[in-house]
Amino acid sequence: MASMLISGLIPLLQQSGSMLKMEKERHKLLDFFTDTLPKLADAELRAEAEPDVRTWLDDLNAAAYEADDIVDDFRYAKLQAEAEADGCRNQNGDRVRAGLFLLSCFKSSSNNRSGALQGIENRISSIVNKIDDLDERMRAFNFRPGQEINITSLERPQQLNFSSLTEIVGRDNEIREIIKNLPKGLFQMFLWGLKPKVLISIVGPQGIGKTAFARFVCNNDVIKSRWVVWVDVGSEFNIGKITKSIIDQVIGKDCCISEGDTDLLVLRLSQELCYGRYLVVLDDVQTVCKELILKFRKLIIRYKAPVILLVTSSFQEVAQMFGAGRNYNYVLEPLMDNDGWNLFCKKAFWDDANETCPEILKEMGKKIVVTCGGSPLALNMMGGLMRFKKQPEEWRRVINQLENYTVDGVPTVEKIIKVCYDNLCSQVKQCFAFCSLFPEGYYMDKEVLIKLWMANGLLLPSDGSRSMPPEENGSIVFNELASRHFFEDVKLIHGNYSYENKHGYHSSRVTCKLLDLIRKQAVIAAREFALQNPYLLSISGDSQVDIPILLENNPAVRTLLSPGDPFIRNVNCSTVPRANSLRGLHLHSALFQRDLLVLKYMRHLRYLDLSGSRIKILPESTSLLYFLQTLNLSKCLLLYQLPENMKYMRSLRHLYIHKCPKLKKMPANFRQLNDLHTLTTYIVGEENTGTGIDQIKGLHLGGLLELYNLHKVKTVTIAKEADLVSKTNLDRLTLNWGTESLVMSKNNNDLGVLEALQPHTQLKVLKVQQYGGREFATWLAHPVEMGFINFVELHLIGCSQCKTLPALWKLPSLRVLCLKHMPSLTCISRTDKKDSSEQFFPSLKRLVLVGLKKLERWHEEVIHTIIGGGETKEEETTFEEVTIFTVLDQLEITSCPNLKTMPRVPRLKHITASIENYRLLRSVTNAITRAKSLVEEANIAKASSSDNEPFPALEEEVEDQGEFNLRILRMDSTNSFFMPSLPHSLLGVSGLWRSLEGLEYLEIINCNTLVSWPLEFIHMELLIRLSIRMCPNLTGKLPAQEENNIWIPSLRKLEFYGCSSLKQFPACGGELDVLELDECPQVESISGIQRVDMLYLSCISWTSLPSWLPEIKELGTLWVSECPMVKELPGGEWLSSLKKLKISECPDLEKFCKEGPYSSIISQIGKKDDVEDESNEEEDEEDNKSVDEEDESNEEDDEEDESDDEEDENNELDQKASDKANQYYSLLDGASSYSLSRVSTGSFFSKKLEEQEVSASLGKLYYGRREPRKRPSR
Repeated sequence: MASMLISGLIPLLQQSGSMLKMEKERHKLLDFFTDTLPKLADAELRAEAEPDVRTWLDDLNAAAYEADDIVDDFRYAKLQAEAEADGCRNQNGDRVRAGLFLLSCFKSSSNNRSGALQGIENRISSIVNKIDDLDERMRAFNFRPGQEINITSLERPQQLNFSSLTEIVGRDNEIREIIKNLPKGLFQMFLWGLKPKVLISIVGPQGIGKTAFARFVCNNDVIKSRWVVWVDVGSEFNIGKITKSIIDQVIGKDCCISEGDTDLLVLRLSQELCYGRYLVVLDDVQTVCKELILKFRKLIIRYKAPVILLVTSSFQEVAQMFGAGRNYNYVLEPLMDNDGWNLFCKKAFWDDANETCPEILKEMGKKIVVTCGGSPLALNMMGGLMRFKKQPEEWRRVINQLENYTVDGVPTVEKIIKVCYDNLCSQVKQCFAFCSLFPEGYYMDKEVLIKLWMANGLLLPSDGSRSMPPEENGSIVFNELASRHFFEDVKLIHGNYSYENKHGYHSSRVTCKLLDLIRKQAVIAAREFALQNPYLLSISGDSQVDIPILLENNPAVRTLLSPGDPFIRNVNCSTVPRANSLRGLHLHSALFQRDLLVLKYMRHLRYLDLSGSRIKILPESTSLLYFLQTLNLSKCLLLYQLPENMKYMRSLRHLYIHKCPKLKKMPANFRQLNDLHTLTTYIVGEENTGTGIDQIKGLHLGGLLELYNLHKVKTVTIAKEADLVSKTNLDRLTLNWGTESLVMSKNNNDLGVLEALQPHTQLKVLKVQQYGGREFATWLAHPVEMGFINFVELHLIGCSQCKTLPALWKLPSLRVLCLKHMPSLTCISRTDKKDSSEQFFPSLKRLVLVGLKKLERWHEEVIHTIIGGGETKEEETTFEEVTIFTVLDQLEITSCPNLKTMPRVPRLKHITASIENYRLLRSVTNAITRAKSLVEEANIAKASSSDNEPFPALEEEVEDQGEFNLRILRMDSTNSFFMPSLPHSLLGVSGLWRSLEGLEYLEIINCNTLVSWPLEFIHMELLIRLSIRMCPNLTGKLPAQEENNIWIPSLRKLEFYGCSSLKQFPACGGELDVLELDECPQVESISGIQRVDMLYLSCISWTSLPSWLPEIKELGTLWVSECPMVKELPGGEWLSSLKKLKISECPDLEKFCKEGPYSSIISQIGKKDDVEDESNEEEDEEDNKSVDEEDESNEEDDEEDESDDEEDENNELDQKASDKANQYYSLLDGASSYSLSRVSTGSFFSKKLEEQEVSASLGKLYYGRREPRKRPSR
């Protein structure tokens, strides 16, 4: 660390007057550090063998830190003086010179002096004494001057090749075998409904490539990566953390359950895993704690979850502990010599087209490969090291290092890592050492990491030049570490990704992590550079963070980080020591007990992340952070005020204030922040207040820029001051004419302003909101002609006066088009007849139409006819039938009452429609049921007239195509689908519902006409989940002839909420995984259901639990919630067989369980669980053993009877099975992670979610965006 600190200190100390009048001391510090810097390389080399040198280096690091703080204080005092003098004028009206102002402050007595220079003389005296001592000891060591490598002089790859970082070499046999065996378990689960427990274990020593091999397998076409749940386990086998990670990945978002709430996590896991078939990867299991591993295994076995476990570990015992059911064990051996040589050459000679080694280097290369011992990690790292060494002398030097490194007991891979680390330059070493701050297995974000490197002064070019931006330098360092495989699992993540916007433009971010072996070296490096505690602190857990105590106990700490915690944590920041060295503070999602007035004492701060916190006001003292480079306030939903004097924060480079809805104004004079590169949101203020749009003119902004309150831009001249066309680093731009909803601009210059705000032509995403013009600017009206061919995503929202759209249909790259609240719009596209041959929206994947009250047509063609006198006459002809969206995948239509038809969408898979006329109802249903329809998911709302009366029954019969693709259907207020005159039929059309026989998830909400069970339900043999909510007239009456039949035999989850008339429901195969009855007070019968894994009951009006409860012969978990008038449990044998009982918000019932006549029985619930689990486990193992034996027998018979014809036939059958499984993957794509992540989670978890303050957002219906009806008041 000293070399980087000293490299940064020397240019500052070279400036005359940088320490005011203390010139003698400045020269002394400058001379010492200038003399010391070239000797550090020799000192670091000798420190490994000489303890005294190690001690000297530690003392030097401490002195460098202290000197850095002192120089920082002088610089801070100067900036503070400039700010304070900015408003001061002398008697002649001239501004007071900041230097004189500062000198006057410094001349005051030490006792009266305040701020950064308080007690400065004593501190300088102390550091000078330390320097004298260090200088004397350095001369005694007689270090030899050396030459540091300047990273900027080396040719480094500026762009990462992500595919090259994940290549697998020499594992063809293992891959072939695992892909051959894996489908056996998959096909059984997907095709024949079995639930085997398949275990795949990959075992081998560290660095052998287990993780890379597992990832390669998961990306195979047979598996489909979207069904993979990946958990990095590491040294701590934390069941709560593992379970939560699985749930979060399955539902596609945070489940909002704490890792410590194991009971709730286990119940949620049992729900989520049963709706899809998953390959769950537990990577790098380092613990051999049998108790924990067996406990986790029982979770999978107990709920019969149809999952395949893939476990990677260095310990064979771990694989044996997980073993249950069908097991496949793969032991990875070291690579063969040829494979090792090929892998090494791929990395070392990446710039050679043939990846071949020159003859002059081949012998030395072979020696390096032998030293690596067949370890892929070692070969990758050595190849990354040698790729920039072209001369034989350089190769010989590395080989000598390998031969001379003979520490007993150190494995080969660790030796390779150490040698590769030693060949990094000092800057890269220290950036790598900094990464030890992050916890084991943590995925580091590249941009955050670079900004933290900046904050800690690690990104100064080694020659002291300031010509290269630190972000660019940081990117070079990151790419260097990644290309040399110090960073692993380097991947491109699309930010703000959601299923609804899967086709849109996503700002990419790069993440990576450290392997355990490599992190061990980072920890050693941090110790060498004195980067470990007390200089870096990482906060973990969910306890309160007490900043004063942390800083008091660690006065030298420079970075305080709270990584990866999504939960709100309480933070005490009431006071901090005035003398602190904090450079980086990361407190995401913090709930501060007091205002952040203490920020004024953090004068050294460079990085501050308070994103997602509950702050309302960023205190004015924040403007005193003159060195702050990065300020992240994104997603601070309560923030409404920024410091007025932010103009003095001249070092600020990145300001993130997007998604702060209450923020209404900006501080004045932003143009003074000359170094600002990121400004995600700017709210335009009134002219001549320093908050106009002209304030962003000279800022070289990139990434996202949102401009609000554009209605305050009065003239075109002022709008041009924004100079957006020159901001070529922007990729996302929002132009909003108002901060309130749907505000119509009163000015008539909106068109001119929009014209003046023309961006550069490489823009990817454009959002225009609350625009008041009648037509669009030329650059937007004719985007292709104006060169805007790179639009990927376009949103036009609240443009209330526009009657026509720009020529968007020509855009070649447009994938997402969102049109909302444009009441004057009548058609989507309007083209010339001569242009009709061109392709229509060639790349559009997602189309959203909301609130288009006058929209009638999809397409108009205009014929231009020239008549006498040169005049032009327009004749309009509508050709709706030819409108084809050739690649459209998602379509949403909401509140478009005059739209009566659907376009031709041959590849449509997801449709959301709020239907307000009969013709559109017919069109939508035809799109779902037509022959060869690809629609997998449909969300249909309303489907009734303006007075909510049902439409006439449809009369069409669907085409008989044999098989339909629809798997998910949600219906909200669709009264037309349920005819009271035909109580046991849907739409009176068997053809329509025959197309729904393949449904796996059906949700019905707010349907008053649903009274009895439709007969068509009996044909839904694949339905997994049925959810019926707020259908007050549903009685559940069954036709007499069908009362004893089994309906929906595959059903596994049945949910009812707010069905006040429900009395019975049909038999569902006799077994359910989950049954929820919430506010359904009249249920009298459950129709012979014999087994329920989890039963949830909740009803405020109940005075007793249902009488049918003891009729369930096998009940796993009973959860009774919010039944305040229920006083007791029914008696019987069912209580003793119950595995788990949970009572919440039922005070009398809780008392009964503790003190009632069955208290002794209740107290024993769950204690027999382990014994039964072991018995079930043995039975499962016996069953699977017999299956294995049968398979082996069948395989032997097949081998004996094998012939060419039979082999061809078997291959054909295997291919059909594979195709069927792959088809099943795609069909279930939404039924698990998608549907469960977007639909209300129901009442089952409502209380817990309310505690996390997220129930409202989770309770919204995707297609209607409506809040569910509130429960009766408790």
